[in-house]
Amino acid sequence: MIKLSMEKLHCPDIVLNLKTKVDTLTESDTITLYTTDPLSPLDVKYLCFTRKDLEFISYEKENDKFIITIEYKYN
Repeated sequence: MIKLSMEKLHCPDIVLNLKTKVDTLTESDTITLYTTDPLSPLDVKYLCFTRKDLEFISYEKENDKFIITIEYKYN
């Protein structure tokens, strides 16, 4: 499991950083993002929709933080 803290970032930086990280992976893995941007769950969900190697698993809100879980499927 990969944990990424992006709490001080806003879109599009969250999606760009996530895309950069995913492009360096060499095996399937679960990625958990920690953000404070309220639009980040939608942005990440859209990224997963546009890529066949990403699956949006879940998100939850804890106080002012969003915890987003996605799965990277290495082909």
